[in-house]
Amino acid sequence: TPARTPALTEVEVKVVDERGGELPCRITVVDQAGALAPILADTNSGESARPLAIRPGVAYTGDGRAKFDLRPGKYSVFASRGFEYGVERREVVIGPNGVETVSMQLVREVRTPGWVSCDPHTHTFTHTRHGDATIEERMLTIAGENIELPVATDHNVHISYEEIARKLGVRRWFTPIVGNEVTTAVGHFNIFPVEVSAPVVDAKITDWPKLMTAIR
Repeated sequence: TPARTPALTEVEVKVVDERGGELPCRITVVDQAGALAPILADTNSGESARPLAIRPGVAYTGDGRAKFDLRPGKYSVFASRGFEYGVERREVVIGPNGVETVSMQLVREVRTPGWVSCDPHTHTFTHTRHGDATIEERMLTIAGENIELPVATDHNVHISYEEIARKLGVRRWFTPIVGNEVTTAVGHFNIFPVEVSAPVVDAKITDWPKLMTAIR
């Protein structure tokens, strides 16, 4: 007899900022043992589907809202958004029926006027099979971690995040920069900014002075 799949309950998490507005963030779910809980979400189709980047126990959302399924039990649900925001935690008991709603608010605790948070080394699986995040998922993790100036540095390509960031509704949260991790047999060099239409540096060059000239 095939093993029966345990019943799942739909959980809806809503995270807002200090004024009650939508806020990209990371949602983390752990069980009573402190282990990341398996979560299931439909992120591709259907009326309830919404852009999410899902991994075991983790969901990145571009607007602070996420729907996913959990097995009944006791969990701790966390909301976070990079280093400048606090962390919210809710202890929840998921029953076998209905929809459970978890509401949280994140407060910005570190003010950074005149500064931006930057990641000058960002990859996607989509373009260079580096890591496991598709370009769509990467947009959500960038917004969810409050990275305001991400630099696209896939290997030996010039990739713009503009179109996909706008499509997913997260472009207003960051300013993407086109870069390139020039990857050669004698070293890797992150360069930025570059024009997306600019010629890609010949990665077969092994003479550093010639390579620097080509990069510049």
